Amino acid sequence: MTTPATEEYTSHELLRLALGELVSQATLKDRLKNAAQYLLQLDAHDWPEKCQTEIRDLRRSLQTERALRGESAVTATIRKLSIQECESITKRLVELTFALLDTVPLTIDGLTPSPAVKTATNVDDSNIIPLFGEL
Repeated sequence: MTTPATEEYTSHELLRLALGELVSQATLKDRLKNAAQYLLQLDAHDWPEKCQTEIRDLRRSLQTERALRGESAVTATIRKLSIQECESITKRLVELTFALLDTVPLTIDGLTPSPAVKTATNVDDSNIIPLFGEL
């Protein structure tokens, strides 16, 4: 069995793994550092042109500091970031993910939902009782 460091992933898998790290149980800085392992492997050219700049900017923002002996530039950068800066980078990653969702077919475990699942515009709400307001 190969380790994540040597295993090759598609860009979609890398993004999914990065998001998985962001929702794990660890400190925000640790989650961001773990997610960065996958984000730095993303090739911006694998994504639509409208998202490529943000991918490059995210990757750059995770490597702004000089590494001390025995650490990576990512570790040094995240160590020096404030919690607010970490939250900002995390938010940008989530927003990027939503932007990318608009460009690829929605699948859940390899299954593509029917159009009825994708949109709520065709839902018959005549039998729904409002919780607030007049009946």
